Amino acid sequence: MLRERLNHAWRLAVTGLAFIGFGLGGVVLATLVIPLAGWTARDRMQARERGQRIVQWSFRLFATALQGLGIITLRLSGAERLAACRGVIVVANHPTLIDVVLLIAHVPHAQCVVKHQLFRNPFLKGMVRVMGYIRNDLEAEAFVEACRLALDEGQNLIIFPEGTRTVPGMPLHFRRGFANVATLTRRPLLLVSIVCEPVMLTKGAPWYRIPPRPGGYRITVEDLIEIEPYLRLTSRALGARRLVADLQDFFTRRLSDARTGA
Repeated sequence: MLRERLNHAWRLAVTGLAFIGFGLGGVVLATLVIPLAGWTARDRMQARERGQRIVQWSFRLFATALQGLGIITLRLSGAERLAACRGVIVVANHPTLIDVVLLIAHVPHAQCVVKHQLFRNPFLKGMVRVMGYIRNDLEAEAFVEACRLALDEGQNLIIFPEGTRTVPGMPLHFRRGFANVATLTRRPLLLVSIVCEPVMLTKGAPWYRIPPRPGGYRITVEDLIEIEPYLRLTSRALGARRLVADLQDFFTRRLSDARTGA
């Protein structure tokens, strides 16, 4: 019992320190390192590529630290498919707070959709502009065009179709936005399923509510899904609805199988 309490106290302490370090490191990256990389670049594309590499390796370092400190374990299947992807839409479920960190750590040329408030945040606005992140408040046509441009340039667009973290115990509910982007840009989808057991860092749970053992992340990268079959239906809108239903069913089955060990 004493050993368990000491272990819990240790993991609670290092979890807090890890997130403090992540926050401080993020401020340094956002206000100094990435803007400086942008100012010294010869053009917008070089600035963005430098920023993406900095963020990717920073997130990979953080993920490695979480594992080294015993906060999480990580098993990634299909890493080579992530490393090789260019100009695809990466679609993943979103069970925990650090899903995007774990994905960007392994996805090259990662592009994200971010809250528009970040473009006015004094600490983050320099970074999101250098990185070319896509605002979530753009008009529909402008939003799709921004996604199309990023994909045409070889960026990989990471999208969580739920729009927010899954509420534990609740069924998945995918929104149609990702399907509209996919059917309008005609880009393939790379599906990534994320399972964390024991669960941690879920929606509505404080960071200090840690499980009795390290959170075990299992990230599985599936094959590419081509969009053309959905465009052969009677209308694009119908294809988008079918895509949402198919992927929601797919992820529901995958997560169920992962939890039962099937």
